[in-house]
Amino acid sequence: MVSSEHELCDMLDEARSHGSTCIKLKTGSGDFAWDKRCIQLAVARKIRLGLDVNGGWTPAQSAQILPKLGEQKIAFVEQPVGRESEKWRELRSRAGEAGIPPLVADESLQEQEDFAEMRGLIDGVNVKLLKTGGLRAALHWISLARELGLLVMLGVMVETGIGRTAAAQLAPLADWLDIDPPDSIPADPMIGFQIYGDRLALSDRPGLGLVEVEST
Repeated sequence: MVSSEHELCDMLDEARSHGSTCIKLKTGSGDFAWDKRCIQLAVARKIRLGLDVNGGWTPAQSAQILPKLGEQKIAFVEQPVGRESEKWRELRSRAGEAGIPPLVADESLQEQEDFAEMRGLIDGVNVKLLKTGGLRAALHWISLARELGLLVMLGVMVETGIGRTAAAQLAPLADWLDIDPPDSIPADPMIGFQIYGDRLALSDRPGLGLVEVEST
């Protein structure tokens, strides 16, 4: 999360210089006016934008801004309100359905049983290997999400390059990818994918395709 307009603009311009046209922007800063300003600056740069609010808006704030975000063609809004399903129900009762971006749950879905609690309240789910319990469990979550008509985001937490490479194997099954590139956070000791602009490229080596990360 950025702390100044200058920092945000520099970050967005750097991403665009590397060929990125799709960016997930962290909001939910606790300052709703600042969040709206960050969104305005990002939209002005003609970037395909998704938002991760980290539960930082109230249902009333979310209902106020979501129609405007729909008009701005925001790709999705992740976890706009807190984890509790009651907050999602209040949001849905205030905002309705028409003209708002897809709403994706992250913190609200911690266990498989949470799917039943959130049914009808969300449009998508952020699937993470560390949250689900591994590749097989993540595949099951994706299958369950599809059965419920939900969109799928594939995300990561604080994995090493090995963990992120494992998650990347499921990339073809997702609608959105939120996997940190090898050069964004340390990938030691090994990595098995690269990112070129908006494209994730898996290694053609056996297994996860892991290679040692060169020391800098």
